[in-house]
Amino acid sequence: MAKSAYETIETTVKKCIDDNRMSITDERAEQAFTDLKRIIHDLYKKPLSRKLYRRAQREYKQVKRLQQFLLQRPDIIICQIDKNPGFYIGSAATIALKAQEYMTTTKAYKEISDGHCPLAENLRTVQTLLETLLRQEEITKELYDKLYPKINTLELAHLHGLPKIHKVKCNFSLNHFLMLIF
Repeated sequence: MAKSAYETIETTVKKCIDDNRMSITDERAEQAFTDLKRIIHDLYKKPLSRKLYRRAQREYKQVKRLQQFLLQRPDIIICQIDKNPGFYIGSAATIALKAQEYMTTTKAYKEISDGHCPLAENLRTVQTLLETLLRQEEITKELYDKLYPKINTLELAHLHGLPKIHKVKCNFSLNHFLMLIF
């Protein structure tokens, strides 16, 4: 069981790394995969207490019921609230509309419709452009260092399209929603 869990996670991570054209054979990657294998093995080896096992079973059943409910109701969405541990439960159409409005207004975002993520290509293009500008002495070395993307600190732009929960009157409460499920 631990081996199949590790292989599933390993495959997903390696695909992600490969999609972003990063090396999976360097020292850090190999160390990370070794640590991941050990952690998963340790988790599966240690038995759960009876109380924790029963709680896990109960919560697993609740999650399964929630998943079934959501599969039957594609008009409902559950997502994390921006910078908050809480969740937004509401209309999927509202979220889609707000995201589309924001994308149209700012023109800062582009929807990925073909399944191909252009981030790695965009990064290489920016790096090539900056290197060319430096070589042609169009920018200084200091400006180049300041503008050149730092791989360890790169972050994607955030689209915060959730409605302001505290400002919107919800059509139904969380308790009503949970009663529908259970």
